[in-house]
Amino acid sequence: MRGAAVLLPWGQAAAAAVPAEARATPVIPLHVPVEVGGPRSSVRDIDALAYAGYPEKRGLDVLMQAWSSVGEGRRLVVAGIARDRADDWLRPRGIAVPATVEWRPLLGRDEWAATLTRTQVFVNASRREDHGLSQLEALAAGCMLVTVPSAGPYEALPIARRLEPRFVADTGTAEGLAAALRAALSADGADYAGRAQRELEPYRRENVQRVFEQQVLPALAIR
Repeated sequence: MRGAAVLLPWGQAAAAAVPAEARATPVIPLHVPVEVGGPRSSVRDIDALAYAGYPEKRGLDVLMQAWSSVGEGRRLVVAGIARDRADDWLRPRGIAVPATVEWRPLLGRDEWAATLTRTQVFVNASRREDHGLSQLEALAAGCMLVTVPSAGPYEALPIARRLEPRFVADTGTAEGLAAALRAALSADGADYAGRAQRELEPYRRENVQRVFEQQVLPALAIR
């Protein structure tokens, strides 16, 4: 890092994690562009959506336990994992799947985007986030974000706290996540969605391109 002309971490959270001994090197956070393509749905018929492709990392156990206490009469869609694989992972841990959970193991890019636009709350139970692009995409699609305070350079976490602290669990426990879910599922997301769009301005492709042209290229002495 000390030998680099410039460091380009993916976002503010990663920039904050640059070691102190490398701080003499210019650090320019370069965001991953956040875009959700396709038409917006006028109906948000999915109460909550989560991704659990890696069940241990994604906290599938915490998610199922939290949903069991708040999900009655509501619909949770879990993407990235098939029902039988989820059952195989949850069964040895003594965790049952609530009846209102649906499973979508493989979603193409367009289907994922369309699902986000039909969702009220995107819920994250991850033990660690290495960036958290799906959470940023959920905010871009107009979802409210409910999350545990995942470890790692979790870019969306400070945004979520600014938007609505009640939707961020105090701990990574099922009880903490359930409380945050309960608050979001009873909230009106209209004002939240508008404020989220303003928070995401630095992540728009044109603004990322502007940082690249006005900061990164000059730092590399490229015209």
